[in-house]
Amino acid sequence: MTAEKDKENANRSRDQILHELEVHQLELEMQNEALREAQTELEASRDRYMDFYDHSPVGFVTLNHDGLINGINLTGAALLSVARNELPHRRFSSYIAAEDRDRWRCHFQKLLTSRERSTCELLFRHGDMPHFYAQLDCMCLQGAGKDPEVRIVMTDITERKKMEASCAESRHLLQTIIDTAPVRIFWKDKASRYLGCNPTFAQDAGVMTPADIVGRDDDQLSWKAQAELYRTDDRQVMDTGTPKLSYDELSTTPEGKTIWLRTSKVPLRNRLDEIIGMLGIYQDVTELKQVESILRANEAKYRAIIDATPIPLVLDDAKGNITYLNRAFIHKFGYTLDEIPNLDAWWPRAYPDPKYRQWVIESWYRHMSEAIRSNEDFIPLELNIRCKDGRVCTVMVGAASLGNGFDSTHLVVLYDITERKQAEADLRIAAATFETQDAILITDADSNIVRVNRAFTEITGYSAAEVLGKNPRIMSSGRQSRAFYIEMWQQLLHNGAWAGEICDKRKNGEVYPKWMSVTAIKDERQLTTHYVAIFSDITARKRAEEETHRLAFYDVLTRLPNRRLLLDRLSSALTASARRNDYGAVLFIDMDRFKLINDMLGHDYGDLLLIEVGARIKSCVREMDTVARFGGDEFVVLIEGVSTVLDPALRKVALLAEKIRAALALPYKLNEHEQQSSPSIGVSLFHGNHEALEILIEHADMAMYQVKNSGRNAVCFFDPAMQRNVSLHDALRDDMHHILARQQLQLHYQIQVDKSNRPLGAEAFLRWIHPERGVILAEQFIPIAEESTLIIDIDRWVLQAACQQLSLWSRDDRTIDLTLTINISAKQFSQADFVDKIAEMLNLHQVEPARLKLELSERVVLADIGRVIEKIYALKNMGVRLSMDNFGTMLSSLSYLKHLSSDQLKINQKIVQGISLEGSDAQLVETVANLAKFLDLTIFAEGVETEAQRVFLKDQNCSAYQGYLFGKPVSIEEFEALLGKL
Repeated sequence: MTAEKDKENANRSRDQILHELEVHQLELEMQNEALREAQTELEASRDRYMDFYDHSPVGFVTLNHDGLINGINLTGAALLSVARNELPHRRFSSYIAAEDRDRWRCHFQKLLTSRERSTCELLFRHGDMPHFYAQLDCMCLQGAGKDPEVRIVMTDITERKKMEASCAESRHLLQTIIDTAPVRIFWKDKASRYLGCNPTFAQDAGVMTPADIVGRDDDQLSWKAQAELYRTDDRQVMDTGTPKLSYDELSTTPEGKTIWLRTSKVPLRNRLDEIIGMLGIYQDVTELKQVESILRANEAKYRAIIDATPIPLVLDDAKGNITYLNRAFIHKFGYTLDEIPNLDAWWPRAYPDPKYRQWVIESWYRHMSEAIRSNEDFIPLELNIRCKDGRVCTVMVGAASLGNGFDSTHLVVLYDITERKQAEADLRIAAATFETQDAILITDADSNIVRVNRAFTEITGYSAAEVLGKNPRIMSSGRQSRAFYIEMWQQLLHNGAWAGEICDKRKNGEVYPKWMSVTAIKDERQLTTHYVAIFSDITARKRAEEETHRLAFYDVLTRLPNRRLLLDRLSSALTASARRNDYGAVLFIDMDRFKLINDMLGHDYGDLLLIEVGARIKSCVREMDTVARFGGDEFVVLIEGVSTVLDPALRKVALLAEKIRAALALPYKLNEHEQQSSPSIGVSLFHGNHEALEILIEHADMAMYQVKNSGRNAVCFFDPAMQRNVSLHDALRDDMHHILARQQLQLHYQIQVDKSNRPLGAEAFLRWIHPERGVILAEQFIPIAEESTLIIDIDRWVLQAACQQLSLWSRDDRTIDLTLTINISAKQFSQADFVDKIAEMLNLHQVEPARLKLELSERVVLADIGRVIEKIYALKNMGVRLSMDNFGTMLSSLSYLKHLSSDQLKINQKIVQGISLEGSDAQLVETVANLAKFLDLTIFAEGVETEAQRVFLKDQNCSAYQGYLFGKPVSIEEFEALLGKL
């Protein structure tokens, strides 16, 4: 029973487990489905983002800190007219027009420095692509790496630029339009006081100039009898906002004569569309009225007058036949009576558009009927008539019956108002143009302000009410001298105009620069009636000019004068030195170990170091002296007026140079890091302007490099011998280009022996067999070759020659076991395929790898310790032997030696030659020997010249020797002869 119960429990337990597994599987499937839905939504969201990014109406561009394009959307690529896949890693500035490129570079550098959002507008032009203007909204962000990135939103503003240019042209025409309009023009404020007029209106009003009418109302003028009627019309236009056009009214002339005017008035609005006054225009139509009256009274009597009048006139009868056209009509419109014998022929010619023609015909007959029915004058019609030559004239058409009723003859008057309509349009433009972005100030002849525009208030802070009637001197800053204003007024009085830059003061007391032009307005007697001043705030432009000057003549990082300003001051200093007959000096300063600090800590720390260097140099010199950053880590100091005598001048400059050296050699606290650097200083004196400034700097530069070559952290004055060395350097560099093609290289061999003076091998020394200079040692020309990639070709030649010689030695029992040592340059060792080239050359010449020994200097090893170790292990695995050359000459050797797998340490010949039982060099050799024993390395000594040196080295367990005690470097023939004697 128990067994059956246990079996039943087991089955139940198994079923329960299976059920739980099925439930768990179902839950997993539900979770997977939820994950798949989330992934689908995520991918859809990403697609929506990419669609927005690529098809946005603006371009999105990402630049790296060098100004190269990292990313761009389709819109940005389309703006640049370049395929999107061609843009990454292109320089963004190459698509900017040449005239805007420098401004972009300055903007870009400022953006990287300030990290503030900024905007600029640039012209883009690249190759044959169409140019366009774009607004760039930029911000600088930290990129995925340590370098910043610049994000740009690029918006095409070409059309906006075109509109701005068009507006500027319209403003230019403003004054001409107002003064030359052929009709009377005037404008009033809301109280019906005159704000201005054109010269012809002023003449009708009986005043000398338009300015004389400003501030008056109609009660104060000759037509005061009609003043209330005029004000009623003014209020109607201003209150309703509706123009009142081409209506006739009476007026009284200054002589007391009553005349008829045909007037149009429109509301004058400001930028906010608020009515601020009224603009009017009229013509004297008294003659027209008289003609109409005379013709109605007696058609026949005045036929001759009608034909002679300059106004186009037409006679037609009740049947619509045209019976007469005067000469003015034919001249104006071009049609003869034969071409338009009746109105049916006239309508389609004058009004070709059917709809407009229908409206004209209906309006004509309606006005005619109303005039006959009411026995009143015909209400004029303003019509656009097509002339025979295609011109369209705007005319005011009036008519009068020369009899009674519809059966009478009609006189039709067509008054050409084309010019008047154009003048009205021009006046509307003129009224709007007065509210320009430039401030406008108008004074009377006594310099009292009579009018200002809105821009004046925006720039100065003064409202019109605060300045009207006052002299502009209330805005004077006091920075211009009395002589300045005297010269300004002299130009105004003699030339009628003045333009220039001036500093004024705003209402809040702020002084600002502005560019102002002043024009004297004269009447017909050439008497000045007004002065019109137009000015703009040039604060932003002045700041931009100052920034441009700073960027052009000062280093952005250190704020010191740059190369350009230094050369300018040096040129002036040479001239002054010649005039004063005194000495001056140029100090060329280069910071030691700067590249190492820059590479190790980064450019930010390098920049901090350069800023501190500039500050320390300035603290050592006089205020009159110039400290300039010449480029990179190079600084130049210009010292003037040192002394009129050479010896004191030399002493003073030497003391100053040493003071600078000591200051620059002190430790530098760069944030959390303390670094050590020192200067190499070259000095070149000058006396007068006998030498070109470029030569002076070149001499100081040579002296500086002499310090570099002599151990650094010192001061050196230029010596003519340096120039000779430079000339020799240049000559050897030029000749070296043909050194391989002309087979001018040769290896010499210096024997290497063991403790028992038995030959172990040789070290190969390179010689240049120059056709003119003879044998040139490697130390004379290899440094020159290392200035270019020629050193790599020379190193490969040495490697091939050494392998060829080892191959030859392998065929002779006397030399079959000899090793051959060659030196490896830093450039050759840094080549990525260096190890492969060694293996390739050994295989080519069938040389045992152990017989080739490569000497690595500490400069090679310390260049990139990580990669050096990789290559050393590869060479060791191949079987090639290695030796650390010049060991003990650099303090950093011991910190890296444990990581290297060298076979032996080669003690530098300078240390060997300095050995004495009591000397420090002997102690150094003992230390190296102990270190080699600890690291299981052999010791090799070079430069052994005496038996005492050999014995001492032997006691220190030195296993190999090389030096003049055993043999000097010789040709292969002499070397093999030497082997025969041993």
